Amino acid sequence: MGMGSLLGKTLDSLRPGDKLSGTVVGISPSDIYVDLGYKYPGCVLLSELTDDLDIMSGDQIEVCIMRVDHQEGIIYLSLETQKGANEIANNDIQEICDAVREEVLTEVRNNLSQMKPDIISSITEEVVREMDSRYASQIGRLENRISELERRVSNSQNDPVQQKASAGSSPAAERIDAERVSCQYGAFRFNGWVYYPNKEMGDFLYRVRDDGTENTQLTDYSVWTVNRVEDGYLYYDDKHFKERKLKLS
Repeated sequence: MGMGSLLGKTLDSLRPGDKLSGTVVGISPSDIYVDLGYKYPGCVLLSELTDDLDIMSGDQIEVCIMRVDHQEGIIYLSLETQKGANEIANNDIQEICDAVREEVLTEVRNNLSQMKPDIISSITEEVVREMDSRYASQIGRLENRISELERRVSNSQNDPVQQKASAGSSPAAERIDAERVSCQYGAFRFNGWVYYPNKEMGDFLYRVRDDGTENTQLTDYSVWTVNRVEDGYLYYDDKHFKERKLKLS
């Protein structure tokens, strides 16, 4: 049997956490070498020495096996046997935790397709609850605003004055103050008519006779100002300051 086989067999009998007694056989700038009765001595980091612990060659000390490197034939030791045992235990616990974590992740991956619907449903419900909690007051105010606008539209539709004013191209039954509308910005007077943006009806283009009769809507879009009459056409600017024209009848 070769020396390598003998060494391997001997080291195989050592286990992390074992507590042994040994003799200090050498001290280097970084390690303390301890003879444990095996082919090679064990190594303790010199940094483990404290001010109240003075070790010299030939001293008998208690050590704890931390790790055995079978390929290099090195036995790593610790002077603090309890600390060493705790570190071994912590390492074992970490290995167990890692193994359990990997098993859980594997199980999750294998069952993810079945889990997705439940997960999505749970997340959706949580988001809805959070949105309700965070934006309930804003949504309430918006709903109140919509209700108010709907009420105003309903009142406008039921208002006889508004109904007469929105009769489209049909002449209004009541007279209006033509002199007043002729003085407003954007109005233009020509040949017994006043052409003007009706402020009460969305600035649509209207015309009314000088005596206040036949108030009539001419456009279904807003007008900024009426400019002139030329060659039988009425020229005016819309709200985008684009000049348009309307043939006069």
